[in-house]
Amino acid sequence: MVRLLSLLAMFLSLFVVACAPATTTPIPTAAPSPLPTSAPTATAVPSATPVPPTATPTGTATATPAPSHSPTIIATGTPTETPAPPTATRLPATPTPQPIADTGQAPPACPGWFGTPEPGKALLTIENYINEPVAVGNIPGRSELQVPAASDAEPGRITLALGPDAYELPINATFGGTSVRVQLGSGQYWLVALTAESVIGAGGRNSPKDKSIVSRVSPLTPPWGCPGGAPPVVVVSPPQCPAWFTTPQEGKGIIVFENHTTNSSIIDGIDGVSFSAPFPKRTGSEPTRLVASFAPGRYRFSLFLHNFTVDLASGQQVAVRWGSPTYPPDVTVLIVPAGCAGYVAPTPAAPPPPPTCPAWFARPEPGKALLVVENHGGKAPVVTLKALAGISLDIQMPPKVGDEPGRHVLMLTPGHYEFEASPYGMIIVDLAAGAMKVAPIHAPRVEQRPVFDLPVPPACN
Repeated sequence: MVRLLSLLAMFLSLFVVACAPATTTPIPTAAPSPLPTSAPTATAVPSATPVPPTATPTGTATATPAPSHSPTIIATGTPTETPAPPTATRLPATPTPQPIADTGQAPPACPGWFGTPEPGKALLTIENYINEPVAVGNIPGRSELQVPAASDAEPGRITLALGPDAYELPINATFGGTSVRVQLGSGQYWLVALTAESVIGAGGRNSPKDKSIVSRVSPLTPPWGCPGGAPPVVVVSPPQCPAWFTTPQEGKGIIVFENHTTNSSIIDGIDGVSFSAPFPKRTGSEPTRLVASFAPGRYRFSLFLHNFTVDLASGQQVAVRWGSPTYPPDVTVLIVPAGCAGYVAPTPAAPPPPPTCPAWFARPEPGKALLVVENHGGKAPVVTLKALAGISLDIQMPPKVGDEPGRHVLMLTPGHYEFEASPYGMIIVDLAAGAMKVAPIHAPRVEQRPVFDLPVPPACN
């Protein structure tokens, strides 16, 4: 009972506290701060890592396009400055460029179509492989240029010296046109090659074919002989020793049988030589070879009804070449192929001596003429030359020796002359001052021998 009364008293005291009105402590009101008269200073934020551009669905980064310049010539430099238009200098062209000489020879002359750009400029060569001229437009300082048509031997060309810039050049022929874009840098060489390509018309393969211009832009290597040009590089691989070749064993020799024919046969040893082997026919450009080792000595063989002998010394290599079923094979010393041990390079042939003016030739003396009588016959029959009109002459002509005819040279005053070249006929000629004539005589006999103008030998010019 006592505990119940205590709990009731506690409950009443809590109820009284909850129902009492609450007291609020006032919050002092602060005066408003005046606004600053100047803009607040911003605190610099450290630069962050650059954010990569947003990728399009194809994976190509998007970017704001730069402002475009002229539609044909794209100028470079700051946007506020207008660059001066580059000037074009047309270089002379030549229809026949010099061919590139082989390595080891003196460089050829620089072809006329190629030039050296002025300081600070570039060189642009346009080659036309089309069989009609083409027009190239938008060349600074010129309205249009014509590139000549290609010939059977080479393309038509023009070469321009231009300032460093990017160029877009319209190119037109009678059947169509195209546009070529090229970026030129100072001191650079560039080439634009133009060809024609046939395309199938709208009606399909049976319709007439149209043509279009195809262009190729590439750096141009200066030709050899021009400034900046280099000789062609020729890579020569060392020769490889053929698989059939072998060197003789110590104390023995080698015989290489070669079948250059299209007949198969058998090589048999005879007169006590114990040897027999099939000899297949040649199947390609190279002969079939059979290589055999023998001790030094004399060997007799039979091949396709032909008998032959091989004398072999120690360390010697002999080639037996069968070139025709009709004849026995040739037996010679084997020439070691290039690339094999023991190969000896052939000695180069001595250059032929320079031509000399033949001793019999002479130019006409002032006021006189030259007549050369040539005997193209041998020692028999003996040829006599007798003058019948103009001069007194009766001689025996020298015979032909080797390829050289016998000659008699006459220095004569202008006039009419007749000779009897027995037994080959008459020589009748009228000579003027400074004339050079030749009268060849040979079998058969004719009534009157022809007389020709005498050419000056090459070494006498």
